[in-house]
Amino acid sequence: MLENVFAKCEVPAISIPDILFLEGVLDDIWQADDDIRPMFMPGCVYFGFRSFPAVLGNYARLGGVPKVILIRDPRDILTSQYFAFGGKHFSHRLPDKNADLLVDCHMRYKNMEIDEYVIEHAEVLHAKLSDYKKHIFDENLFMLRYEDIFFDKAHFLESVLTHIGVIIDSDVIKQIAAAHDIRPVSEDSTQHIRRGTPGDHANKLQPATIEKLTTMFRNLMGDFGYRL
Repeated sequence: MLENVFAKCEVPAISIPDILFLEGVLDDIWQADDDIRPMFMPGCVYFGFRSFPAVLGNYARLGGVPKVILIRDPRDILTSQYFAFGGKHFSHRLPDKNADLLVDCHMRYKNMEIDEYVIEHAEVLHAKLSDYKKHIFDENLFMLRYEDIFFDKAHFLESVLTHIGVIIDSDVIKQIAAAHDIRPVSEDSTQHIRRGTPGDHANKLQPATIEKLTTMFRNLMGDFGYRL
């Protein structure tokens, strides 16, 4: 949605993670590469990050620019991640190059059940969210919750654009939001947008698993506006 909006209003914007992903360069490879840092220049919007890039850890300008984070219940994040990368189905898009890297990753978890998968990946997600808290929590951060905008994508776009100071006709926003308002009638594990509805972890995980995740993330997620 953001990519479409920025193109419509001719705002220079780039998703470095998506471009490198299609080239077969995964996040854990490029995010620690200092040669990437010069690509971050003033006057451009950078979006599409799924974790905080280590190369920006000491980036002096980062504190003075408007930032937006879309956050989701970590229990839902892990549930969704399982259906994208683990289990019997693999619904995530493959890169144009070096696709075997992602396929190999999936194969390691192909026979893993969902509760085992989410527990194994919980600490990595906790570390990612902690990195965001450490590096981008300041007066220029605007935080949105997935649960609050899932059913109102136009509000999401309006809020983001207002925060970063971009003006665009409201009708254009409504058109783009409507085009991306995908809500599956029934769940399809083979599709990347499998379900989308907030709270799906309650339908997929065992109570003991939910309790363990809730305990692990409760304090951290309080800083992101969640009461788990």
